[in-house]
Formats: sequence, C-alpha cells, structure tokens
Amino acid sequence: MTDTYKGLQVVDLIGVFYEEGGRLKVADEYDGAVDVFKALESVVGDETRLLAHHRPLEPIDEKRWGGGCCLYEPAGHCPFGHHERPQDLYTFNEIGKLRVEDEKLFVGDGECFVEYLVGHRSQIVITTIPDVDEIDEKVKSFDPSNIENPTLENLTERLSDLREFLFDLNKLKNKL
Repeated sequence: MTDTYKGLQVVDLIGVFYEEGGRLKVADEYDGAVDVFKALESVVGDETRLLAHHRPLEPIDEKRWGGGCCLYEPAGHCPFGHHERPQDLYTFNEIGKLRVEDEKLFVGDGECFVEYLVGHRSQIVITTIPDVDEIDEKVKSFDPSNIENPTLENLTERLSDLREFLFDLNKLKNKL
C-alpha cells in the first residue's frame, strides 16, 4: 500500500515475505502478493526512513520461534537464527537515501537484510522525509498579512486552503 500527500509518500508492506522467481514478494490476506521492489520504486533515490521488522502474531505466542512470525520452525533451521535464539526479532531502522542494488535495500550507510524477512511474517514501512523548508513556506503563505488585497473573498479562500492543508496533514499523521 502506498499513500501520497504532495510529495510525502508512505509505503507499508506487511505479510509473509517470500521469494519467487528471484524476486522478493510479500503476501497478505487482503492485497494478495506484491513485488516488494516494484512497490518501492517510487521512493528509490529519495531521502527516507525505512523500518523493517519481524512482526509476530497477535497475541504473541512465546512458545514459538519469533513469537509465531517464523515459518521455518517446522524445518528446524531458520536463516535468521530462530533455531538458536527463538525470542530474537529482526529490526532495521535507518534514515537516508534509498538505494536498490542486486535485490538488496540500502538506506544511507545501512543495509536492510531482506533475506531475514523471507519466511517470516514481517513488515516494511518506508516514508519519504518531507522538505521542512517547503512546508514552512506553505504555512507562511497562509499568513493573511501576506495578501495584497485582503478582501473577505481572498481571506475566505486562504482559510479554506489552510483547512484543507491541516486536514490532509492530520490524515497523514494518523497513518504514520
């Protein structure tokens, strides 16, 4: 799922991660299978925050590997190491430019080890980092003293724009 608000994008991928035909995919009960790298194409090269983590079942089953997120348990060996450390959960949190190289995700200087997501119920949330100066300029543009012709009609239009801006900002905040 990708949501966009005037340059700010949020991609939220949750489900069971797996490989098919050399491609990383994620499947959930609502959206079906999604190609992870295709879903992230729109934010490659952008300044982002990427969060990736194993996501155990709710409620967490403490008797199962990764709280129930690991599908390797019946095989007896997990590439992440749940067979040795069943309570550990993979987590990745970095800020920087998103790069994709050889089916690997890099953010800034960090590498998101997508192979640790494979075979697990996991989640990737990535958001572009908004240009604070651009938002500041937008907010300043709502200042009524900046209007050359402060008629009631101009002020009403400016107020309407401000309400829409704040409504969209709150919608986005609630999704994060």
